[in-house]
Amino acid sequence: MPKKKTTKEKSSKKTAHEKVEKKKNKSAKIEKGTPKKPEKKPAATGDATKKEKSPEDKKTSQKKAPAIHGYKVFGKWELGDIVVTDPGLKGYINLKPLLTFHTFGRHASSTIDRNRISIIERVINAIMRSGTRKKIGGKRITARKGCGKKDQAYKATKEAFDEIHKKTKDNPIQVLVRAIENSAPREETTRVKFGGITKHIAVDISPQRRINFALRNLALGALVRAYKSKKSRGQALAEELIAAANSETTSLAIARKNEVERVARGAR
Repeated sequence: MPKKKTTKEKSSKKTAHEKVEKKKNKSAKIEKGTPKKPEKKPAATGDATKKEKSPEDKKTSQKKAPAIHGYKVFGKWELGDIVVTDPGLKGYINLKPLLTFHTFGRHASSTIDRNRISIIERVINAIMRSGTRKKIGGKRITARKGCGKKDQAYKATKEAFDEIHKKTKDNPIQVLVRAIENSAPREETTRVKFGGITKHIAVDISPQRRINFALRNLALGALVRAYKSKKSRGQALAEELIAAANSETTSLAIARKNEVERVARGAR
């Protein structure tokens, strides 16, 4: 005789039958065109979700910031047409465009890092002479007036560039570069001891020292021209740069360069 089904088996069959009917009803609704529920987006934690960058975008993001195109020094003078003819000084005269010529002395700790400073800022720094007294041409000159006053030196350089353009009709930065090239000596002497005897020997000068020598003497020549005269420091600096650019002996920088090279020729 077959066994009768229990109530538990009957209830389990009913529930299974109901589940199958529910699935059929859901599939029928989807076929009729009932819209699907939108999927929930994950909540943003902190920053918004970013799109993945393509390899080209990654390359562009890794590049450095572009240079300042169309920038003019003091709003007037361009740097793109400046030419350095001396091959020994090409890598040492920095003509990088800057918005303000003030690097807060971040490269002053090492003499090698001076190449990173713009040549115009180095001229401004050279005008700020130290407070020592110097005797030049029978005159004892004090230089305490401009020591540490960079704003005054900045304005004097700006005035000098305007005066150079009025007198020569050239780009004053090109005149400055030419003056540095002409007033930078190529050799000097050093002392060497042989036993108890000291002797002077001619040696070549490094490019960095050549520029330092030229800038120091150009600023000193401008100081001599402005000392006890009606000329301002800007006018005196303009006259000194023009004379040095033309290799005139009236320039103190050219006179000192010729003297150093003459002594070196005699010590060869």
